[in-house]
Amino acid sequence: MGGKAAMVLTAIAPHRVDKLVVIDVAPMHYCTRRHDKIFAVLEAVNAAGITQRQQAAQLIRHSLREDGVIRFLLKSFHNGEWRFNLPVLIVQYQNIIGWQEVPAWLHPALFIYGGLSTYVQDSDYEDIMR
Repeated sequence: MGGKAAMVLTAIAPHRVDKLVVIDVAPMHYCTRRHDKIFAVLEAVNAAGITQRQQAAQLIRHSLREDGVIRFLLKSFHNGEWRFNLPVLIVQYQNIIGWQEVPAWLHPALFIYGGLSTYVQDSDYEDIMR
């Protein structure tokens, strides 16, 4: 999501961007809803009235198996609240995974993704180069 925001910033405020680095996302519309399970478990933490990270982790582990994802999510859990606006993320999810074309960025740009990335494939090269 941050990479898409940075790409849009090159169009709406190019004077604020000198170089662009985008990690593990391409300038394209993603059709797959990959985060619904995560949203559901985060809402379950809220509904349970959990206030401690350890309790939240236990509940999350019932639904998610990826330890790195769980640790990443828990970094944003403080005093029984998520530090991100979960309701807005859920309502705006289609816009988050969507993409509206922006003018080409003619300055230095670096796109980084791993060989096992599920978000960027070699076939996305043309979209990235636009």
